Amino acid sequence: MFTNTPEISALGQAQFDKAVRLSSIVLASAERFANLQLDLTRKLLADNAKNFKSLAEVKDPKAFADLQSGLAQLWIRLLP
Repeated sequence: MFTNTPEISALGQAQFDKAVRLSSIVLASAERFANLQLDLTRKLLADNAKNFKSLAEVKDPKAFADLQSGLAQLWIRLLP
């Protein structure tokens, strides 16, 4: 039995092309996921900074407790 070298070469090239395509899809997905994580982190840090600033500016202990309670209720509503 003889082997047809061009056919085997074409098959190897096709498999290589598919592997490269799959790798690029995986890398693009990882990049999108990393960008989503970075965006979420930025938003959470901005929210936390705003909340901390609000808590730091309160002078009255009752107002502080009310604000803290309101923030806790907000987080409870946001959690699934």
